[in-house]
Amino acid sequence: LLSALNDRDLFISTRFSSPEWETLADWVALSVHLVSRIRIVVQDLWTWRQVLSWPCVAALARAGPRHSSASAGWATLGRVWFKMLRPDLAPRIAHLRDVNAAHLGLSRKAFAELLLRLPARLTRAQAQAAFAQMIPEDRERLERLFLSHDAPAEGYAVRDVVLFGLSEMARARQCLDLLRQRDGAGLGRLMTLSHDGDRVAREGARGGWRRCAMSVSDRDLQTWSRQTGARGNIAALTGAYACSLPEIDRIVDIACREAGVEGAQLAGAGLGGCVMVLVQKPQTQALLKQLTALGIQADVFRPIAGACSLVVR
Repeated sequence: LLSALNDRDLFISTRFSSPEWETLADWVALSVHLVSRIRIVVQDLWTWRQVLSWPCVAALARAGPRHSSASAGWATLGRVWFKMLRPDLAPRIAHLRDVNAAHLGLSRKAFAELLLRLPARLTRAQAQAAFAQMIPEDRERLERLFLSHDAPAEGYAVRDVVLFGLSEMARARQCLDLLRQRDGAGLGRLMTLSHDGDRVAREGARGGWRRCAMSVSDRDLQTWSRQTGARGNIAALTGAYACSLPEIDRIVDIACREAGVEGAQLAGAGLGGCVMVLVQKPQTQALLKQLTALGIQADVFRPIAGACSLVVR
């Protein structure tokens, strides 16, 4: 199964979601690792509970589809562009997950410099102009991809989406340690950080949620390259995949203001879906009452027996 799936990547994030341009290879590898090491029962997260809430149906109808096959272009272009920027490292880059400092043998500073050379935005015409520099396999992959959707008018947000993917995979690795340590507060922080990478709106000074453009700037990357400890982990960056909705961002922000809430983020593929909130058990009913009073449907997540268990053999 791993061999069959190994031609693509997967974001394993705090929401365990896979965008349409990823597959299950990393998740299967991660599952194998988990089953060989630990037993995790998510349905009883120690002194915390997971609350699910849904935005109104009207909001979803207004939103319409924004992410399509075009989303696949951002990550694929990023991976191919890395190989063109560093031909000496190209043999090590078969998947997006291979783009990390340790695997490539780079210092954090050198890796940050490589990320800075990745285009913030790239038009389809610019990508096609570089076809001659690509190996046939990469060129053919992009040609097939471009046939699947119209070229985005604003171009492909290559760097932000690549950073979101790389940071999500790093956060997934951190999640395993947090689960072992039963650190609900740490897991909640990762959930909220992950959501910021999907965010499309923030609350304004006068109330209401206004559209915003999340992005990791050159200065952000330069600052990150000088950080040490946890702040120097790429998991601390958000990137910008932007598959949320203002209605979802509103629920996340409202929930995070409530007592006992450790973190919140969208769940599923975005563009509707629902929101996960990690809350301390004693505060669960107060959170549900507050969300309900604001017209937000919510309930405690209760998986069917055995659905969220991994058992060591």
